[in-house]
Amino acid sequence: MKKAQKTNIWKLLFIFTPVILFGNITEILKDKNIAFTFGLTIIGVALGFLVYYVALSFLVYFLTKKKSLTIKIISLSILIIIPLRLLFLMWKMN
Repeated sequence: MKKAQKTNIWKLLFIFTPVILFGNITEILKDKNIAFTFGLTIIGVALGFLVYYVALSFLVYFLTKKKSLTIKIISLSILIIIPLRLLFLMWKMN
């Protein structure tokens, strides 16, 4: 794979993972309000972009190529844990 394709795949993973997870919060709450769903989706996109660019800048300035995959995987894991924690808390409240 070309480097640009690898970067785009990682970018998509970082962006769509929180979007999907935050979107599921409204399913758990059984909320039909489209504004709430849209707001959580926007939060997910913003969080995805933020973590992607923070991880990318961290990689560029501090690490070698060998460690870059590890940092991306750790960042993506953290990005998955945040919405899952919110899902769990929302589910527990209901």
